[in-house]
Amino acid sequence: MNCGLATDILDKFRGLVTSFGDFSNRDKIAEFLVLKQNLIDLRLEFIDNLAGEKRAMFERIEIARKYGYSFVSPFNDAGIAVVRSEDEYKVIRRDGTEPDDQSWITGYFGLSENHFCVSRGPGQTLFARNYFFIRSADQDSAAFATPASFSEGLAAIKILGDNGKYYYLNEEDELEGALGDFVWADNFHEGLACVAYSDGYEYFMIDKNGFKFDKIPPLRKKAQCGSSMINVNVGLTVGSTETDEVEIIPSAYYVDRNGEEIASPKNDFAEARPFRDGRAFVKYKDKEGWYLIDDKFDKVSPFPFEDVHDETFHGGFAMVRRNEKDMVINQDCQVVLYVRPGDDDGYVIDDLLHIIRDGKEMWLTNKGRRVKFA
Repeated sequence: MNCGLATDILDKFRGLVTSFGDFSNRDKIAEFLVLKQNLIDLRLEFIDNLAGEKRAMFERIEIARKYGYSFVSPFNDAGIAVVRSEDEYKVIRRDGTEPDDQSWITGYFGLSENHFCVSRGPGQTLFARNYFFIRSADQDSAAFATPASFSEGLAAIKILGDNGKYYYLNEEDELEGALGDFVWADNFHEGLACVAYSDGYEYFMIDKNGFKFDKIPPLRKKAQCGSSMINVNVGLTVGSTETDEVEIIPSAYYVDRNGEEIASPKNDFAEARPFRDGRAFVKYKDKEGWYLIDDKFDKVSPFPFEDVHDETFHGGFAMVRRNEKDMVINQDCQVVLYVRPGDDDGYVIDDLLHIIRDGKEMWLTNKGRRVKFA
């Protein structure tokens, strides 16, 4: 985009507007209309030149302001988005039109692999609603019990009813019977998922055929595969079971996709959380608090966090606590937001952090920039 040309046109436009005594001068009106069209053309050129993510965000903001929505989700490949007007959600198309006879949506929980997760029903709490995936304007998935998302073509969902087991739903809205049912199940990441077969403290990694990944021992904490590494949290038993003088010392390390422990003197922790976007939170055996590390096991945060409220990063955000203050950081350990007493309704939707401060709604990117939809 020619910034010099844009500035020149704007200066002429401002000068022309301020010089108007009345609208009887046809030459000035003609010049005004030409400059107005030039500005419109420059605006369209600006939109065309935006990079993918920035262009998509610009489009969302434009639609929100044009139609008076307080939030617009990203569009999926079918050309639909979920929008909010006051406290009501609905589906719209890119041209702003709405599908006929769409059902009432009570909540929106994110877009994943072209599937919007929404809730329907009058329940005031998350557990009193039914949840669905929407992929096109006229079709819902089967209902499930808690918010879910797709990853690598499958979604771990908790089914409705007293059974309450977890299954894997595919993109054809069918349950993957070969994967079985679980007491708890996580999404697949890099071909592996963490599951629990029964109540207790043991978790296992499985592949997409449902086979248990036996190279990794039973885990005392949930795990995920990220950056081609899996966090393994086990307990080292010290002492004698005969005298009941047993102490379980927390121990953790990372293994590769083959289940082999990664050879590094740095790969030795008291607790290790999953990698996401090349970052993970860990506790060292000889240090207090949590540290953020990269996939070379080097520290990204030179200082410890007293607590980490999130298992890993979501949408580029994680909430941590340092010096008795809660804050939201990004993967570069930059503070996006200091959480104040009284802040409410903090959650991440798609690529934005939502929070209500002093009664006003705020949307932030993981660089700390505020997005104003309305």
